[in-house]
Amino acid sequence: MSRSRTPLVTFAIPTLNRSSFLRRAIDSCLAQTLANIEVVVSDDASTDNTQAMLRRYSDPRVRLTSNAQTIGMSPNWNRCLHLASGTYFTLLGDDDYLEPSFAKTMVEVFENSADVSFVYSKVLVHDRDKIFAYRPAPKFQSTIEFLRAFFSGRVMPHLCGILFRRSDLLSLGGFNETLRFAPDVEAWIQIATIGKIAYVDDALSHFTLHASSASHTLPLKETLKEREYVFSIPFQRWPERFEPLRQAAIRHQARLASRDLFRQATLGQDKLSLASFVKNHLSTFMSLPLYAFPIILCSLLFPTPMLSGILSISRHFRPIYDTIQNNRRNQLQVGSLLGSR
Repeated sequence: MSRSRTPLVTFAIPTLNRSSFLRRAIDSCLAQTLANIEVVVSDDASTDNTQAMLRRYSDPRVRLTSNAQTIGMSPNWNRCLHLASGTYFTLLGDDDYLEPSFAKTMVEVFENSADVSFVYSKVLVHDRDKIFAYRPAPKFQSTIEFLRAFFSGRVMPHLCGILFRRSDLLSLGGFNETLRFAPDVEAWIQIATIGKIAYVDDALSHFTLHASSASHTLPLKETLKEREYVFSIPFQRWPERFEPLRQAAIRHQARLASRDLFRQATLGQDKLSLASFVKNHLSTFMSLPLYAFPIILCSLLFPTPMLSGILSISRHFRPIYDTIQNNRRNQLQVGSLLGSR
């Protein structure tokens, strides 16, 4: 591709010491059926063989940059954003990868619907030896419908499965560099207020969950504080429009906190520190329904090997649960249609 031709889509890949995964991420971008793309890779001062691996790429669509010293996750995301030149922008982790039809499919949705704020696809989440996906969403949702579904835990856009207009991200000033856990969620919550949200029910992206993920490594107190801030954005900036969703947001925050508590317990986190976290944030957990409290008690009382076994069993049952929920939703939709006749 001639550098004089402006790319339609920029794929940005910030990376740090993951050369074993990085090639897969880059190659999946270069394999897109839409040829008019660029791949921006920003190496955050890796100490492995990342630089040697990157030097093997001669494809003119690949643009490489390296930071003299580590600047951190969000600043490196913004470095990618400011180096990008595409009309549309997707940021994927160095251990994530895309299906070849990602760009073509997502761009078509944008270009056929002028009032779309962003497009996100079904993402396959790879969690050790298990693969799962969140429940499908309607093809189009209004902002309030989308946020209601998000705060109910029914949808969860992953950054590697989202196509933005680059100009929309730049209008926010890029990603919030004060956040270490959820700068992506803050960005798409704000952009979601621009117009309707589009969903593609094809698994076009792959997200890798592992022990070094922020939700595993950051202190529980920090992740909770960031969620409180990010979830409050709609109510602080547009209170009349989104106030009906406030209680749903509070409950969802509590559900995620209990999930993080359980995950930290499975990784062997000290029980006393977990108990202190629950005590100090009891008001958050009190918004949970009664059936959720056994999860908290298990996290505080059960030994790590037993919790790991429970987690493994729950992964086996997740596809069954999702099937039941999808069938239930389809029945409700059919009933609604019949009732409107």
